[in-house]
Amino acid sequence: RNDALVNGGSEAEQKRLQETQRQLSEERAKVAAATRRETSLLAELDTIDKALAEKKTEVARLDARIAKAESELRALRGDIGRLTGSRAQQEAQLMRHLRLLYRVHAEGGALPLLLGDDDPMRLATAMRSLASLAVGDARLIEQYRATSDRLEDRRRREEARQADLAELRVDARREQAEVDREAGKRRVLLA
Repeated sequence: RNDALVNGGSEAEQKRLQETQRQLSEERAKVAAATRRETSLLAELDTIDKALAEKKTEVARLDARIAKAESELRALRGDIGRLTGSRAQQEAQLMRHLRLLYRVHAEGGALPLLLGDDDPMRLATAMRSLASLAVGDARLIEQYRATSDRLEDRRRREEARQADLAELRVDARREQAEVDREAGKRRVLLA
């Protein structure tokens, strides 16, 4: 009977030992799986951190380009305002000269001035005055054209800069959205 008890006790002991070994194997498998998941999570976290750093650098670069484009746009708008003022003054001056020419034309034009006087000194003075007026008008017209050309150039550049700025802002918003997505992924992994 003692042998049966010893054998029965030994069998129970053996079953408990096998159960403990099975639990131990399961726990070891769980630890190994957790270690693999942790390694995988760390690798994924490292990848996300690198991507996040790159995206933040790109956002900063785009922000700097936006600031530069805005500064250039302000400068162009300042030039446009200055050139518009200059052109308005030149237009006013041209209008005064045009009214004077109409008045001279209404009085018979320049020919009576030149042919109506027998005094060679007054005739020479009148011719010099008319020539001086013509040269001044030609110079004024040339300045007006140059100002108009510069104004048109600034307006074209302003329009192009505005388009560039709009595109940069879209790019910056897109990059910031990617930064936010990567940061969200990171938060989920850390939770």
